[in-house]
Amino acid sequence: MRHVRALYSLLLLSLLGSAGFGQGPAFRAIAFYSTHVEKDHVDFALQAIPFFEAMAKRDGFEFKTTSDWNEMNPATLKHYQVVLWLDDAPSTAAQRTAFEGYMEHGGGWFGFHIAGWMDGRQTWPWFVDFLGTLFYGNSWPPLPATLTVDDPQHPAVTGISPSFLSPSNEWYSWDPDPRHTPGVKVLMTLAPSNYPIGFKDTLEGGDIPVTWTNTKYRMLYTNMGHGDKIFTNPEQDRFFESALLWLGGRQWSTSFAPEKEPRFRVVALAEAGGIHKPFVDAATEWLNALAKEDNFTVDYIQNTDKMDDDFLSHYQLFIQLNYPPYNWTPTAQAAFVRFIEEGRGGWIGFHHATLLGEFDGFKMWPWFSDFMGGIRFTDYIPGFADGMVTVEDPSHPALKGVATPFLVQKEEWYTWSQSPRANVHVLASVNENSYSSDTKTKMGDHPVIWSNEHYKARNIYIFMGHHPGLFQNPAFTTTFKNSIFWAAHQSQNPQ
Repeated sequence: MRHVRALYSLLLLSLLGSAGFGQGPAFRAIAFYSTHVEKDHVDFALQAIPFFEAMAKRDGFEFKTTSDWNEMNPATLKHYQVVLWLDDAPSTAAQRTAFEGYMEHGGGWFGFHIAGWMDGRQTWPWFVDFLGTLFYGNSWPPLPATLTVDDPQHPAVTGISPSFLSPSNEWYSWDPDPRHTPGVKVLMTLAPSNYPIGFKDTLEGGDIPVTWTNTKYRMLYTNMGHGDKIFTNPEQDRFFESALLWLGGRQWSTSFAPEKEPRFRVVALAEAGGIHKPFVDAATEWLNALAKEDNFTVDYIQNTDKMDDDFLSHYQLFIQLNYPPYNWTPTAQAAFVRFIEEGRGGWIGFHHATLLGEFDGFKMWPWFSDFMGGIRFTDYIPGFADGMVTVEDPSHPALKGVATPFLVQKEEWYTWSQSPRANVHVLASVNENSYSSDTKTKMGDHPVIWSNEHYKARNIYIFMGHHPGLFQNPAFTTTFKNSIFWAAHQSQNPQ
């Protein structure tokens, strides 16, 4: 992939050097389509082309179409700020590699309907991560459906009614639900009032997003795009126009600036769903903003299937974002142990990372228990409680600038079989006498932030991590930010 990135850098520099700033179209878009696919998909493409051509004249951008998918190459893509897939997708390794490089370097993508069809990860693993899900099923025959707008403030759906009737379409369902994928922001969803929808093939219910963006990229996928009725609803047409303008909204001279090498790379093993999803979603948004501000990258994974020594070698920091210490593959466990014991990178763990014991049919991981100070989970406060946390080592880089004591609201406050203090360097502890409600769930000496200095890797465990409100707590966000740069051996303010 390195030679592709280098080629992109040269092409993009050439483009920037030859263009006159402030002149020409607002942006350039190219739409790929095929006439050799399902007729209903061709019908959509042949109606989409004149729709976007008229829009281009009205809104002052350039719009080109091509049915030659071999134009999905760096030499062609360098001229465009947005790529549309109307009724097909890249089918060769060269086309896919070119598209990956284009998107990784800041390109924009608008995908319709069949663009999201992929029922096996092995077909194109990068695209599955990019889209955030896999095709699972569909309704049939095509029927109208009521859509609800999830994020009315997003530029792609601003001004659209909270719900509207979308014309006849074949509706897809997904597994996993893209809403649970870190970084994905759902913009529109099938309303529950539609179910069951379909006769031959029926969607019975559930959360089925139809439009979303993966915030790690400048992209938008929408399920609409089957048949010749799609452009018959003015509100939906407005969405198509707003979405494309949003994707192309940046001036091309800046959106295609050559990629700046990140200072370091982070991988976050993120819990995919359950009661901690709101915290993980807030953490993802906060991390992405910090990464952009301080020039590092964050990649998110939801399981350990692809974790091995080679995978981890690309990262200087591993964040265990509420993912528990069980249900890891043996290969991932062994690679992680080497990562920590040999100091190949740093580690930050949150909350669920100390759920040590026998859970969901898995035995306790003894090495991880030792890593966390020789502890085993025993209990928690199910009704939640506010608590005051005292900083014990204000000189530690992770606690720099953190006021003491500080309040943490509505936390579960785990207890363990023993205090880890004898085996770790305690950085902060909670005063159990400060709990907002009287509870018997106490353990006495109760560390909540610590580092195990017996391992080469810089590591820090931060117990808090149950709810998204923590990202409104300056003590928490300062600790999180400090920990990132300390564990990754990086300066917060590089010269």
